[in-house]
Amino acid sequence: MKIKHTLLLLVLSITSYNLFAQSADDIINDYFTAIGGRDKIGQINSVHMTGTFSIMGNDGDEEVTILNGKGFKSVVSFNGQNVEQAVTDSGGWMINPFMGSSDPVALPQDQYAAVKDQIYVGGVLFNYKNNGSQAQYLGMDNVDGKPAYKIEVTSPDSLKTTFFIDSSTHYLAQLIREFQGQVTTAKYSDFRKTDFGNIMPYAEELTLPQGMQATMTTSKVEVNVPVDPSVFDMPKQ
Repeated sequence: MKIKHTLLLLVLSITSYNLFAQSADDIINDYFTAIGGRDKIGQINSVHMTGTFSIMGNDGDEEVTILNGKGFKSVVSFNGQNVEQAVTDSGGWMINPFMGSSDPVALPQDQYAAVKDQIYVGGVLFNYKNNGSQAQYLGMDNVDGKPAYKIEVTSPDSLKTTFFIDSSTHYLAQLIREFQGQVTTAKYSDFRKTDFGNIMPYAEELTLPQGMQATMTTSKVEVNVPVDPSVFDMPKQ
């Protein structure tokens, strides 16, 4: 009986060691392996996505363009009016006619700091060390009843992004972003393989800092299509 108890304790100790020996980099590497591999993601120069965007009962068509490391732009059309936001490696701007003006406005530095990483197709995690960020593993949590690894990444601008990576699929289940007291939560689902071979979510649920709920549904993804960098330039008034 003692031998059985000893063996059981040994198994439990090994299991516990393997659980807590997980590092942030181990989990991040498993995540990239699951969505196609670092080599595959590293070959992506541009992404163009089309789909729909819904917020507060209003539905619109959305178009997103990313040129890796250079620019990000989203255009959402509501009843003939466009809400546009663009970010580059040096600044950003937006047009929001629902805020009372159709003129482009430069993003304040604090807003730019909160969204500037959107220009990277691999996201925050891909080269977080090269970008001066730090990552730490915070243990396990649950997302909609499923266990997930919890990774917190802090940028040089003190932007905290917490990633919840499904422990079974190693896909990104949820992301929480905190900056200057504002919190945005995104949940991801409907993972599919693109024609290029990488895997990405085609559905996203957002909870914005003001408590508003929004959903984004992607219908088409094009990888490595030509992108003119001028599309990210702020229009002249």
